[in-house]
Amino acid sequence: MALISQADKENILDKHYINSASIVIYDNLGGLSTQTGNYTQARLYLEKSVTIPNADIDGMRITAFTKLGDLYMRIGELSKAGVAFDKAHELLDKYGRYNPEGLIRWSRLYPDYLFKIHQPEKAFRTLTDYVHIADSLENSSAKIYRLDVDQELTAMRQQEAITEFNKVKQIFLAAITVVAILLAVIMGLIVRNLKKTRKSHSHTILINDQQKTTLTELEEANQNYIRMMRVMAHDLRNPLWGITGLASMMLDEEAQTISEDSRHALKLIESTGNNTMDMINELLKSGLADENEPIAVELLNLKKLLFEAVELLRFKAKTKNQEIIFEADDSPVIAMANAEKLWRAFNNVIVNAIKFSFEGGTIRVGMTQQGKRILIHVADNGIGIPEKNRDSIFEMFTRDKRRGTAGEQPFGLGLSITKKIIEKHGGKIWFVSEPGKGTVFYMELDGEG
Repeated sequence: MALISQADKENILDKHYINSASIVIYDNLGGLSTQTGNYTQARLYLEKSVTIPNADIDGMRITAFTKLGDLYMRIGELSKAGVAFDKAHELLDKYGRYNPEGLIRWSRLYPDYLFKIHQPEKAFRTLTDYVHIADSLENSSAKIYRLDVDQELTAMRQQEAITEFNKVKQIFLAAITVVAILLAVIMGLIVRNLKKTRKSHSHTILINDQQKTTLTELEEANQNYIRMMRVMAHDLRNPLWGITGLASMMLDEEAQTISEDSRHALKLIESTGNNTMDMINELLKSGLADENEPIAVELLNLKKLLFEAVELLRFKAKTKNQEIIFEADDSPVIAMANAEKLWRAFNNVIVNAIKFSFEGGTIRVGMTQQGKRILIHVADNGIGIPEKNRDSIFEMFTRDKRRGTAGEQPFGLGLSITKKIIEKHGGKIWFVSEPGKGTVFYMELDGEG
């Protein structure tokens, strides 16, 4: 933007090209802000991109309107999303053959909007059209892109040539009475300005191309992750239904023949299956990526919730001859919270302690309250966390994953999800660890006092 402002101040380029470059910059900044979750800044950038006064001669606002529609859809302003998508479609009708990538992007996002406004049949037809468009343009997109760039560059060079010719003509008429040496100086200045213009223009195009490539790769990687997680979540439901249904059936049909311990274990299996199914359904319903919407909270006894998580995981700890000790009295600890999400957070941290503790180890879980400050701790005497892994331990899909002490498979998701849940509740999570001696995770939340 500093380069564009300097070019505008020095009147190096025509106003059309200044505005065109600004439109592209704000378009890219808006897309990047959307990807990083800064929807407020993204809205400012994208709305500025589509309102800069400039003639649409090649459909350069197509991607801006499409991204704006996607943004409005994410923040729930569906009527504005529809207007933005319609604007993009109007430009595609005129300039679609010059913007195959814009057509593919619009065709990929518009079905999501139709689903949100409850038009599934139209969404399915649009999605089918998107598949056909993507297939037909896949082999020819590179050629079309090169042709489009060549045409644009040719038009810009022609316009620049006309502008520079007029400037030279005026300078010549004004300087016809001056000495030859003055004319030579003026011509030297013209040549220098031409070189400066070409250098600035080439640099702008290079930066724009790099930004578009990076954003496209990020969007494709994100979509691949979402598709993979949706398939996994969907396929997990069938075996869970079977496990939960079998436990329920055994509780109903064998109530008189099974022992109290077995009944307790079956109830835990049924409860765990139902909780896990609720988590999967929530993931599928929310699109596996919507962590920004507010959570539903209610008054809960957090100590009771933590105790239930401990009781459930005692069976898992026994498979490694480990002992989980619950260090808390019977007094309730009340807070406004989401039971399912906090249960998931407690479960993740305790399972982590089991995974990285040795055979026969001890895990201590407790909760204390001072005023409104609630502190939960999960301490183990396991392998600890190396210094090099401490900065990335809460990252989603972190590369610094380690197998458990019994060879358990790491996924790199649990602590990242836990951190987001705790922070959603206005709390924080941290740890203290010594390699080879163990780790203590702390979770701090606000209670009712």
